[in-house]
Amino acid sequence: MPDAYAGEVPVIYVEPRSGAVLDSAEVLAYITERIHEPPAKPRHVFVIPEIPRTGVGKIFKPTLREMAMRQKIIAALASSSAEARAEVAVDMSRGKRPAIAIRLSNAADDVKAKLRAELQDLLVDISIE
Repeated sequence: MPDAYAGEVPVIYVEPRSGAVLDSAEVLAYITERIHEPPAKPRHVFVIPEIPRTGVGKIFKPTLREMAMRQKIIAALASSSAEARAEVAVDMSRGKRPAIAIRLSNAADDVKAKLRAELQDLLVDISIE
């Protein structure tokens, strides 16, 4: 997941087995107890219905990176305003530096400014409308 200080931080995506119910907080606690190196400890665990895979069955990491960027934007928006709604488009095709376009509705100008300030140090190109 993009991070202003570290560049990016580890997060975990978990696909539960059929019929299983997972609590992301419990999974995070379980994992962080077993990882002894602080920078390697995941910051978040996301339980998703299915891990994206390639045609040959490998985990498709670009989709997971895109999902992590969307989660970062959602968290930043939640801390800025409860009323604003966002449409987030992530373009990973531009090489190493992704582009994120955020279209806000029901957002005051100060919310846009706060969001821009919170996200400005990420290593991505961001446009906010």
